[in-house]
Amino acid sequence: MRTVPVPSAFAGKRIILRFDNTTQAAHLEVNGHFVRDYWGSSGAWTADITDFVTPGEDAMISVRMERSEGLGAFVRFQPVIREASLYAVPDQYLQRLRLTTDFDAQYRDAELEVWVKVSRPGGGSLRLSAV
Repeated sequence: MRTVPVPSAFAGKRIILRFDNTTQAAHLEVNGHFVRDYWGSSGAWTADITDFVTPGEDAMISVRMERSEGLGAFVRFQPVIREASLYAVPDQYLQRLRLTTDFDAQYRDAELEVWVKVSRPGGGSLRLSAV
């Protein structure tokens, strides 16, 4: 368990907690409230903790690491391996962006596929330009 200050400048924004790398299963609680579970091996993950914190006040962050069963039992158990960070984003923000290209046989022309995930659908726009 760790106490983390939540900057008052985060007021009116979505507050995100990011873990750069954990192994096995993680159980996240903030100020005594369950936020989410995560299972993976050496992956980064985020949690929106806006509803569980107050900007300008400290937050109690608890991450309980658990051993997995099945295939997860063969991964060496370690806690959070890298950094964890706290940041703020606007109410509507880009969560994920994936670009895929499919080139022709001569590698001269390609089709570009763009996949976007936003935090709260509705409103906003995305503009793509060819150069």
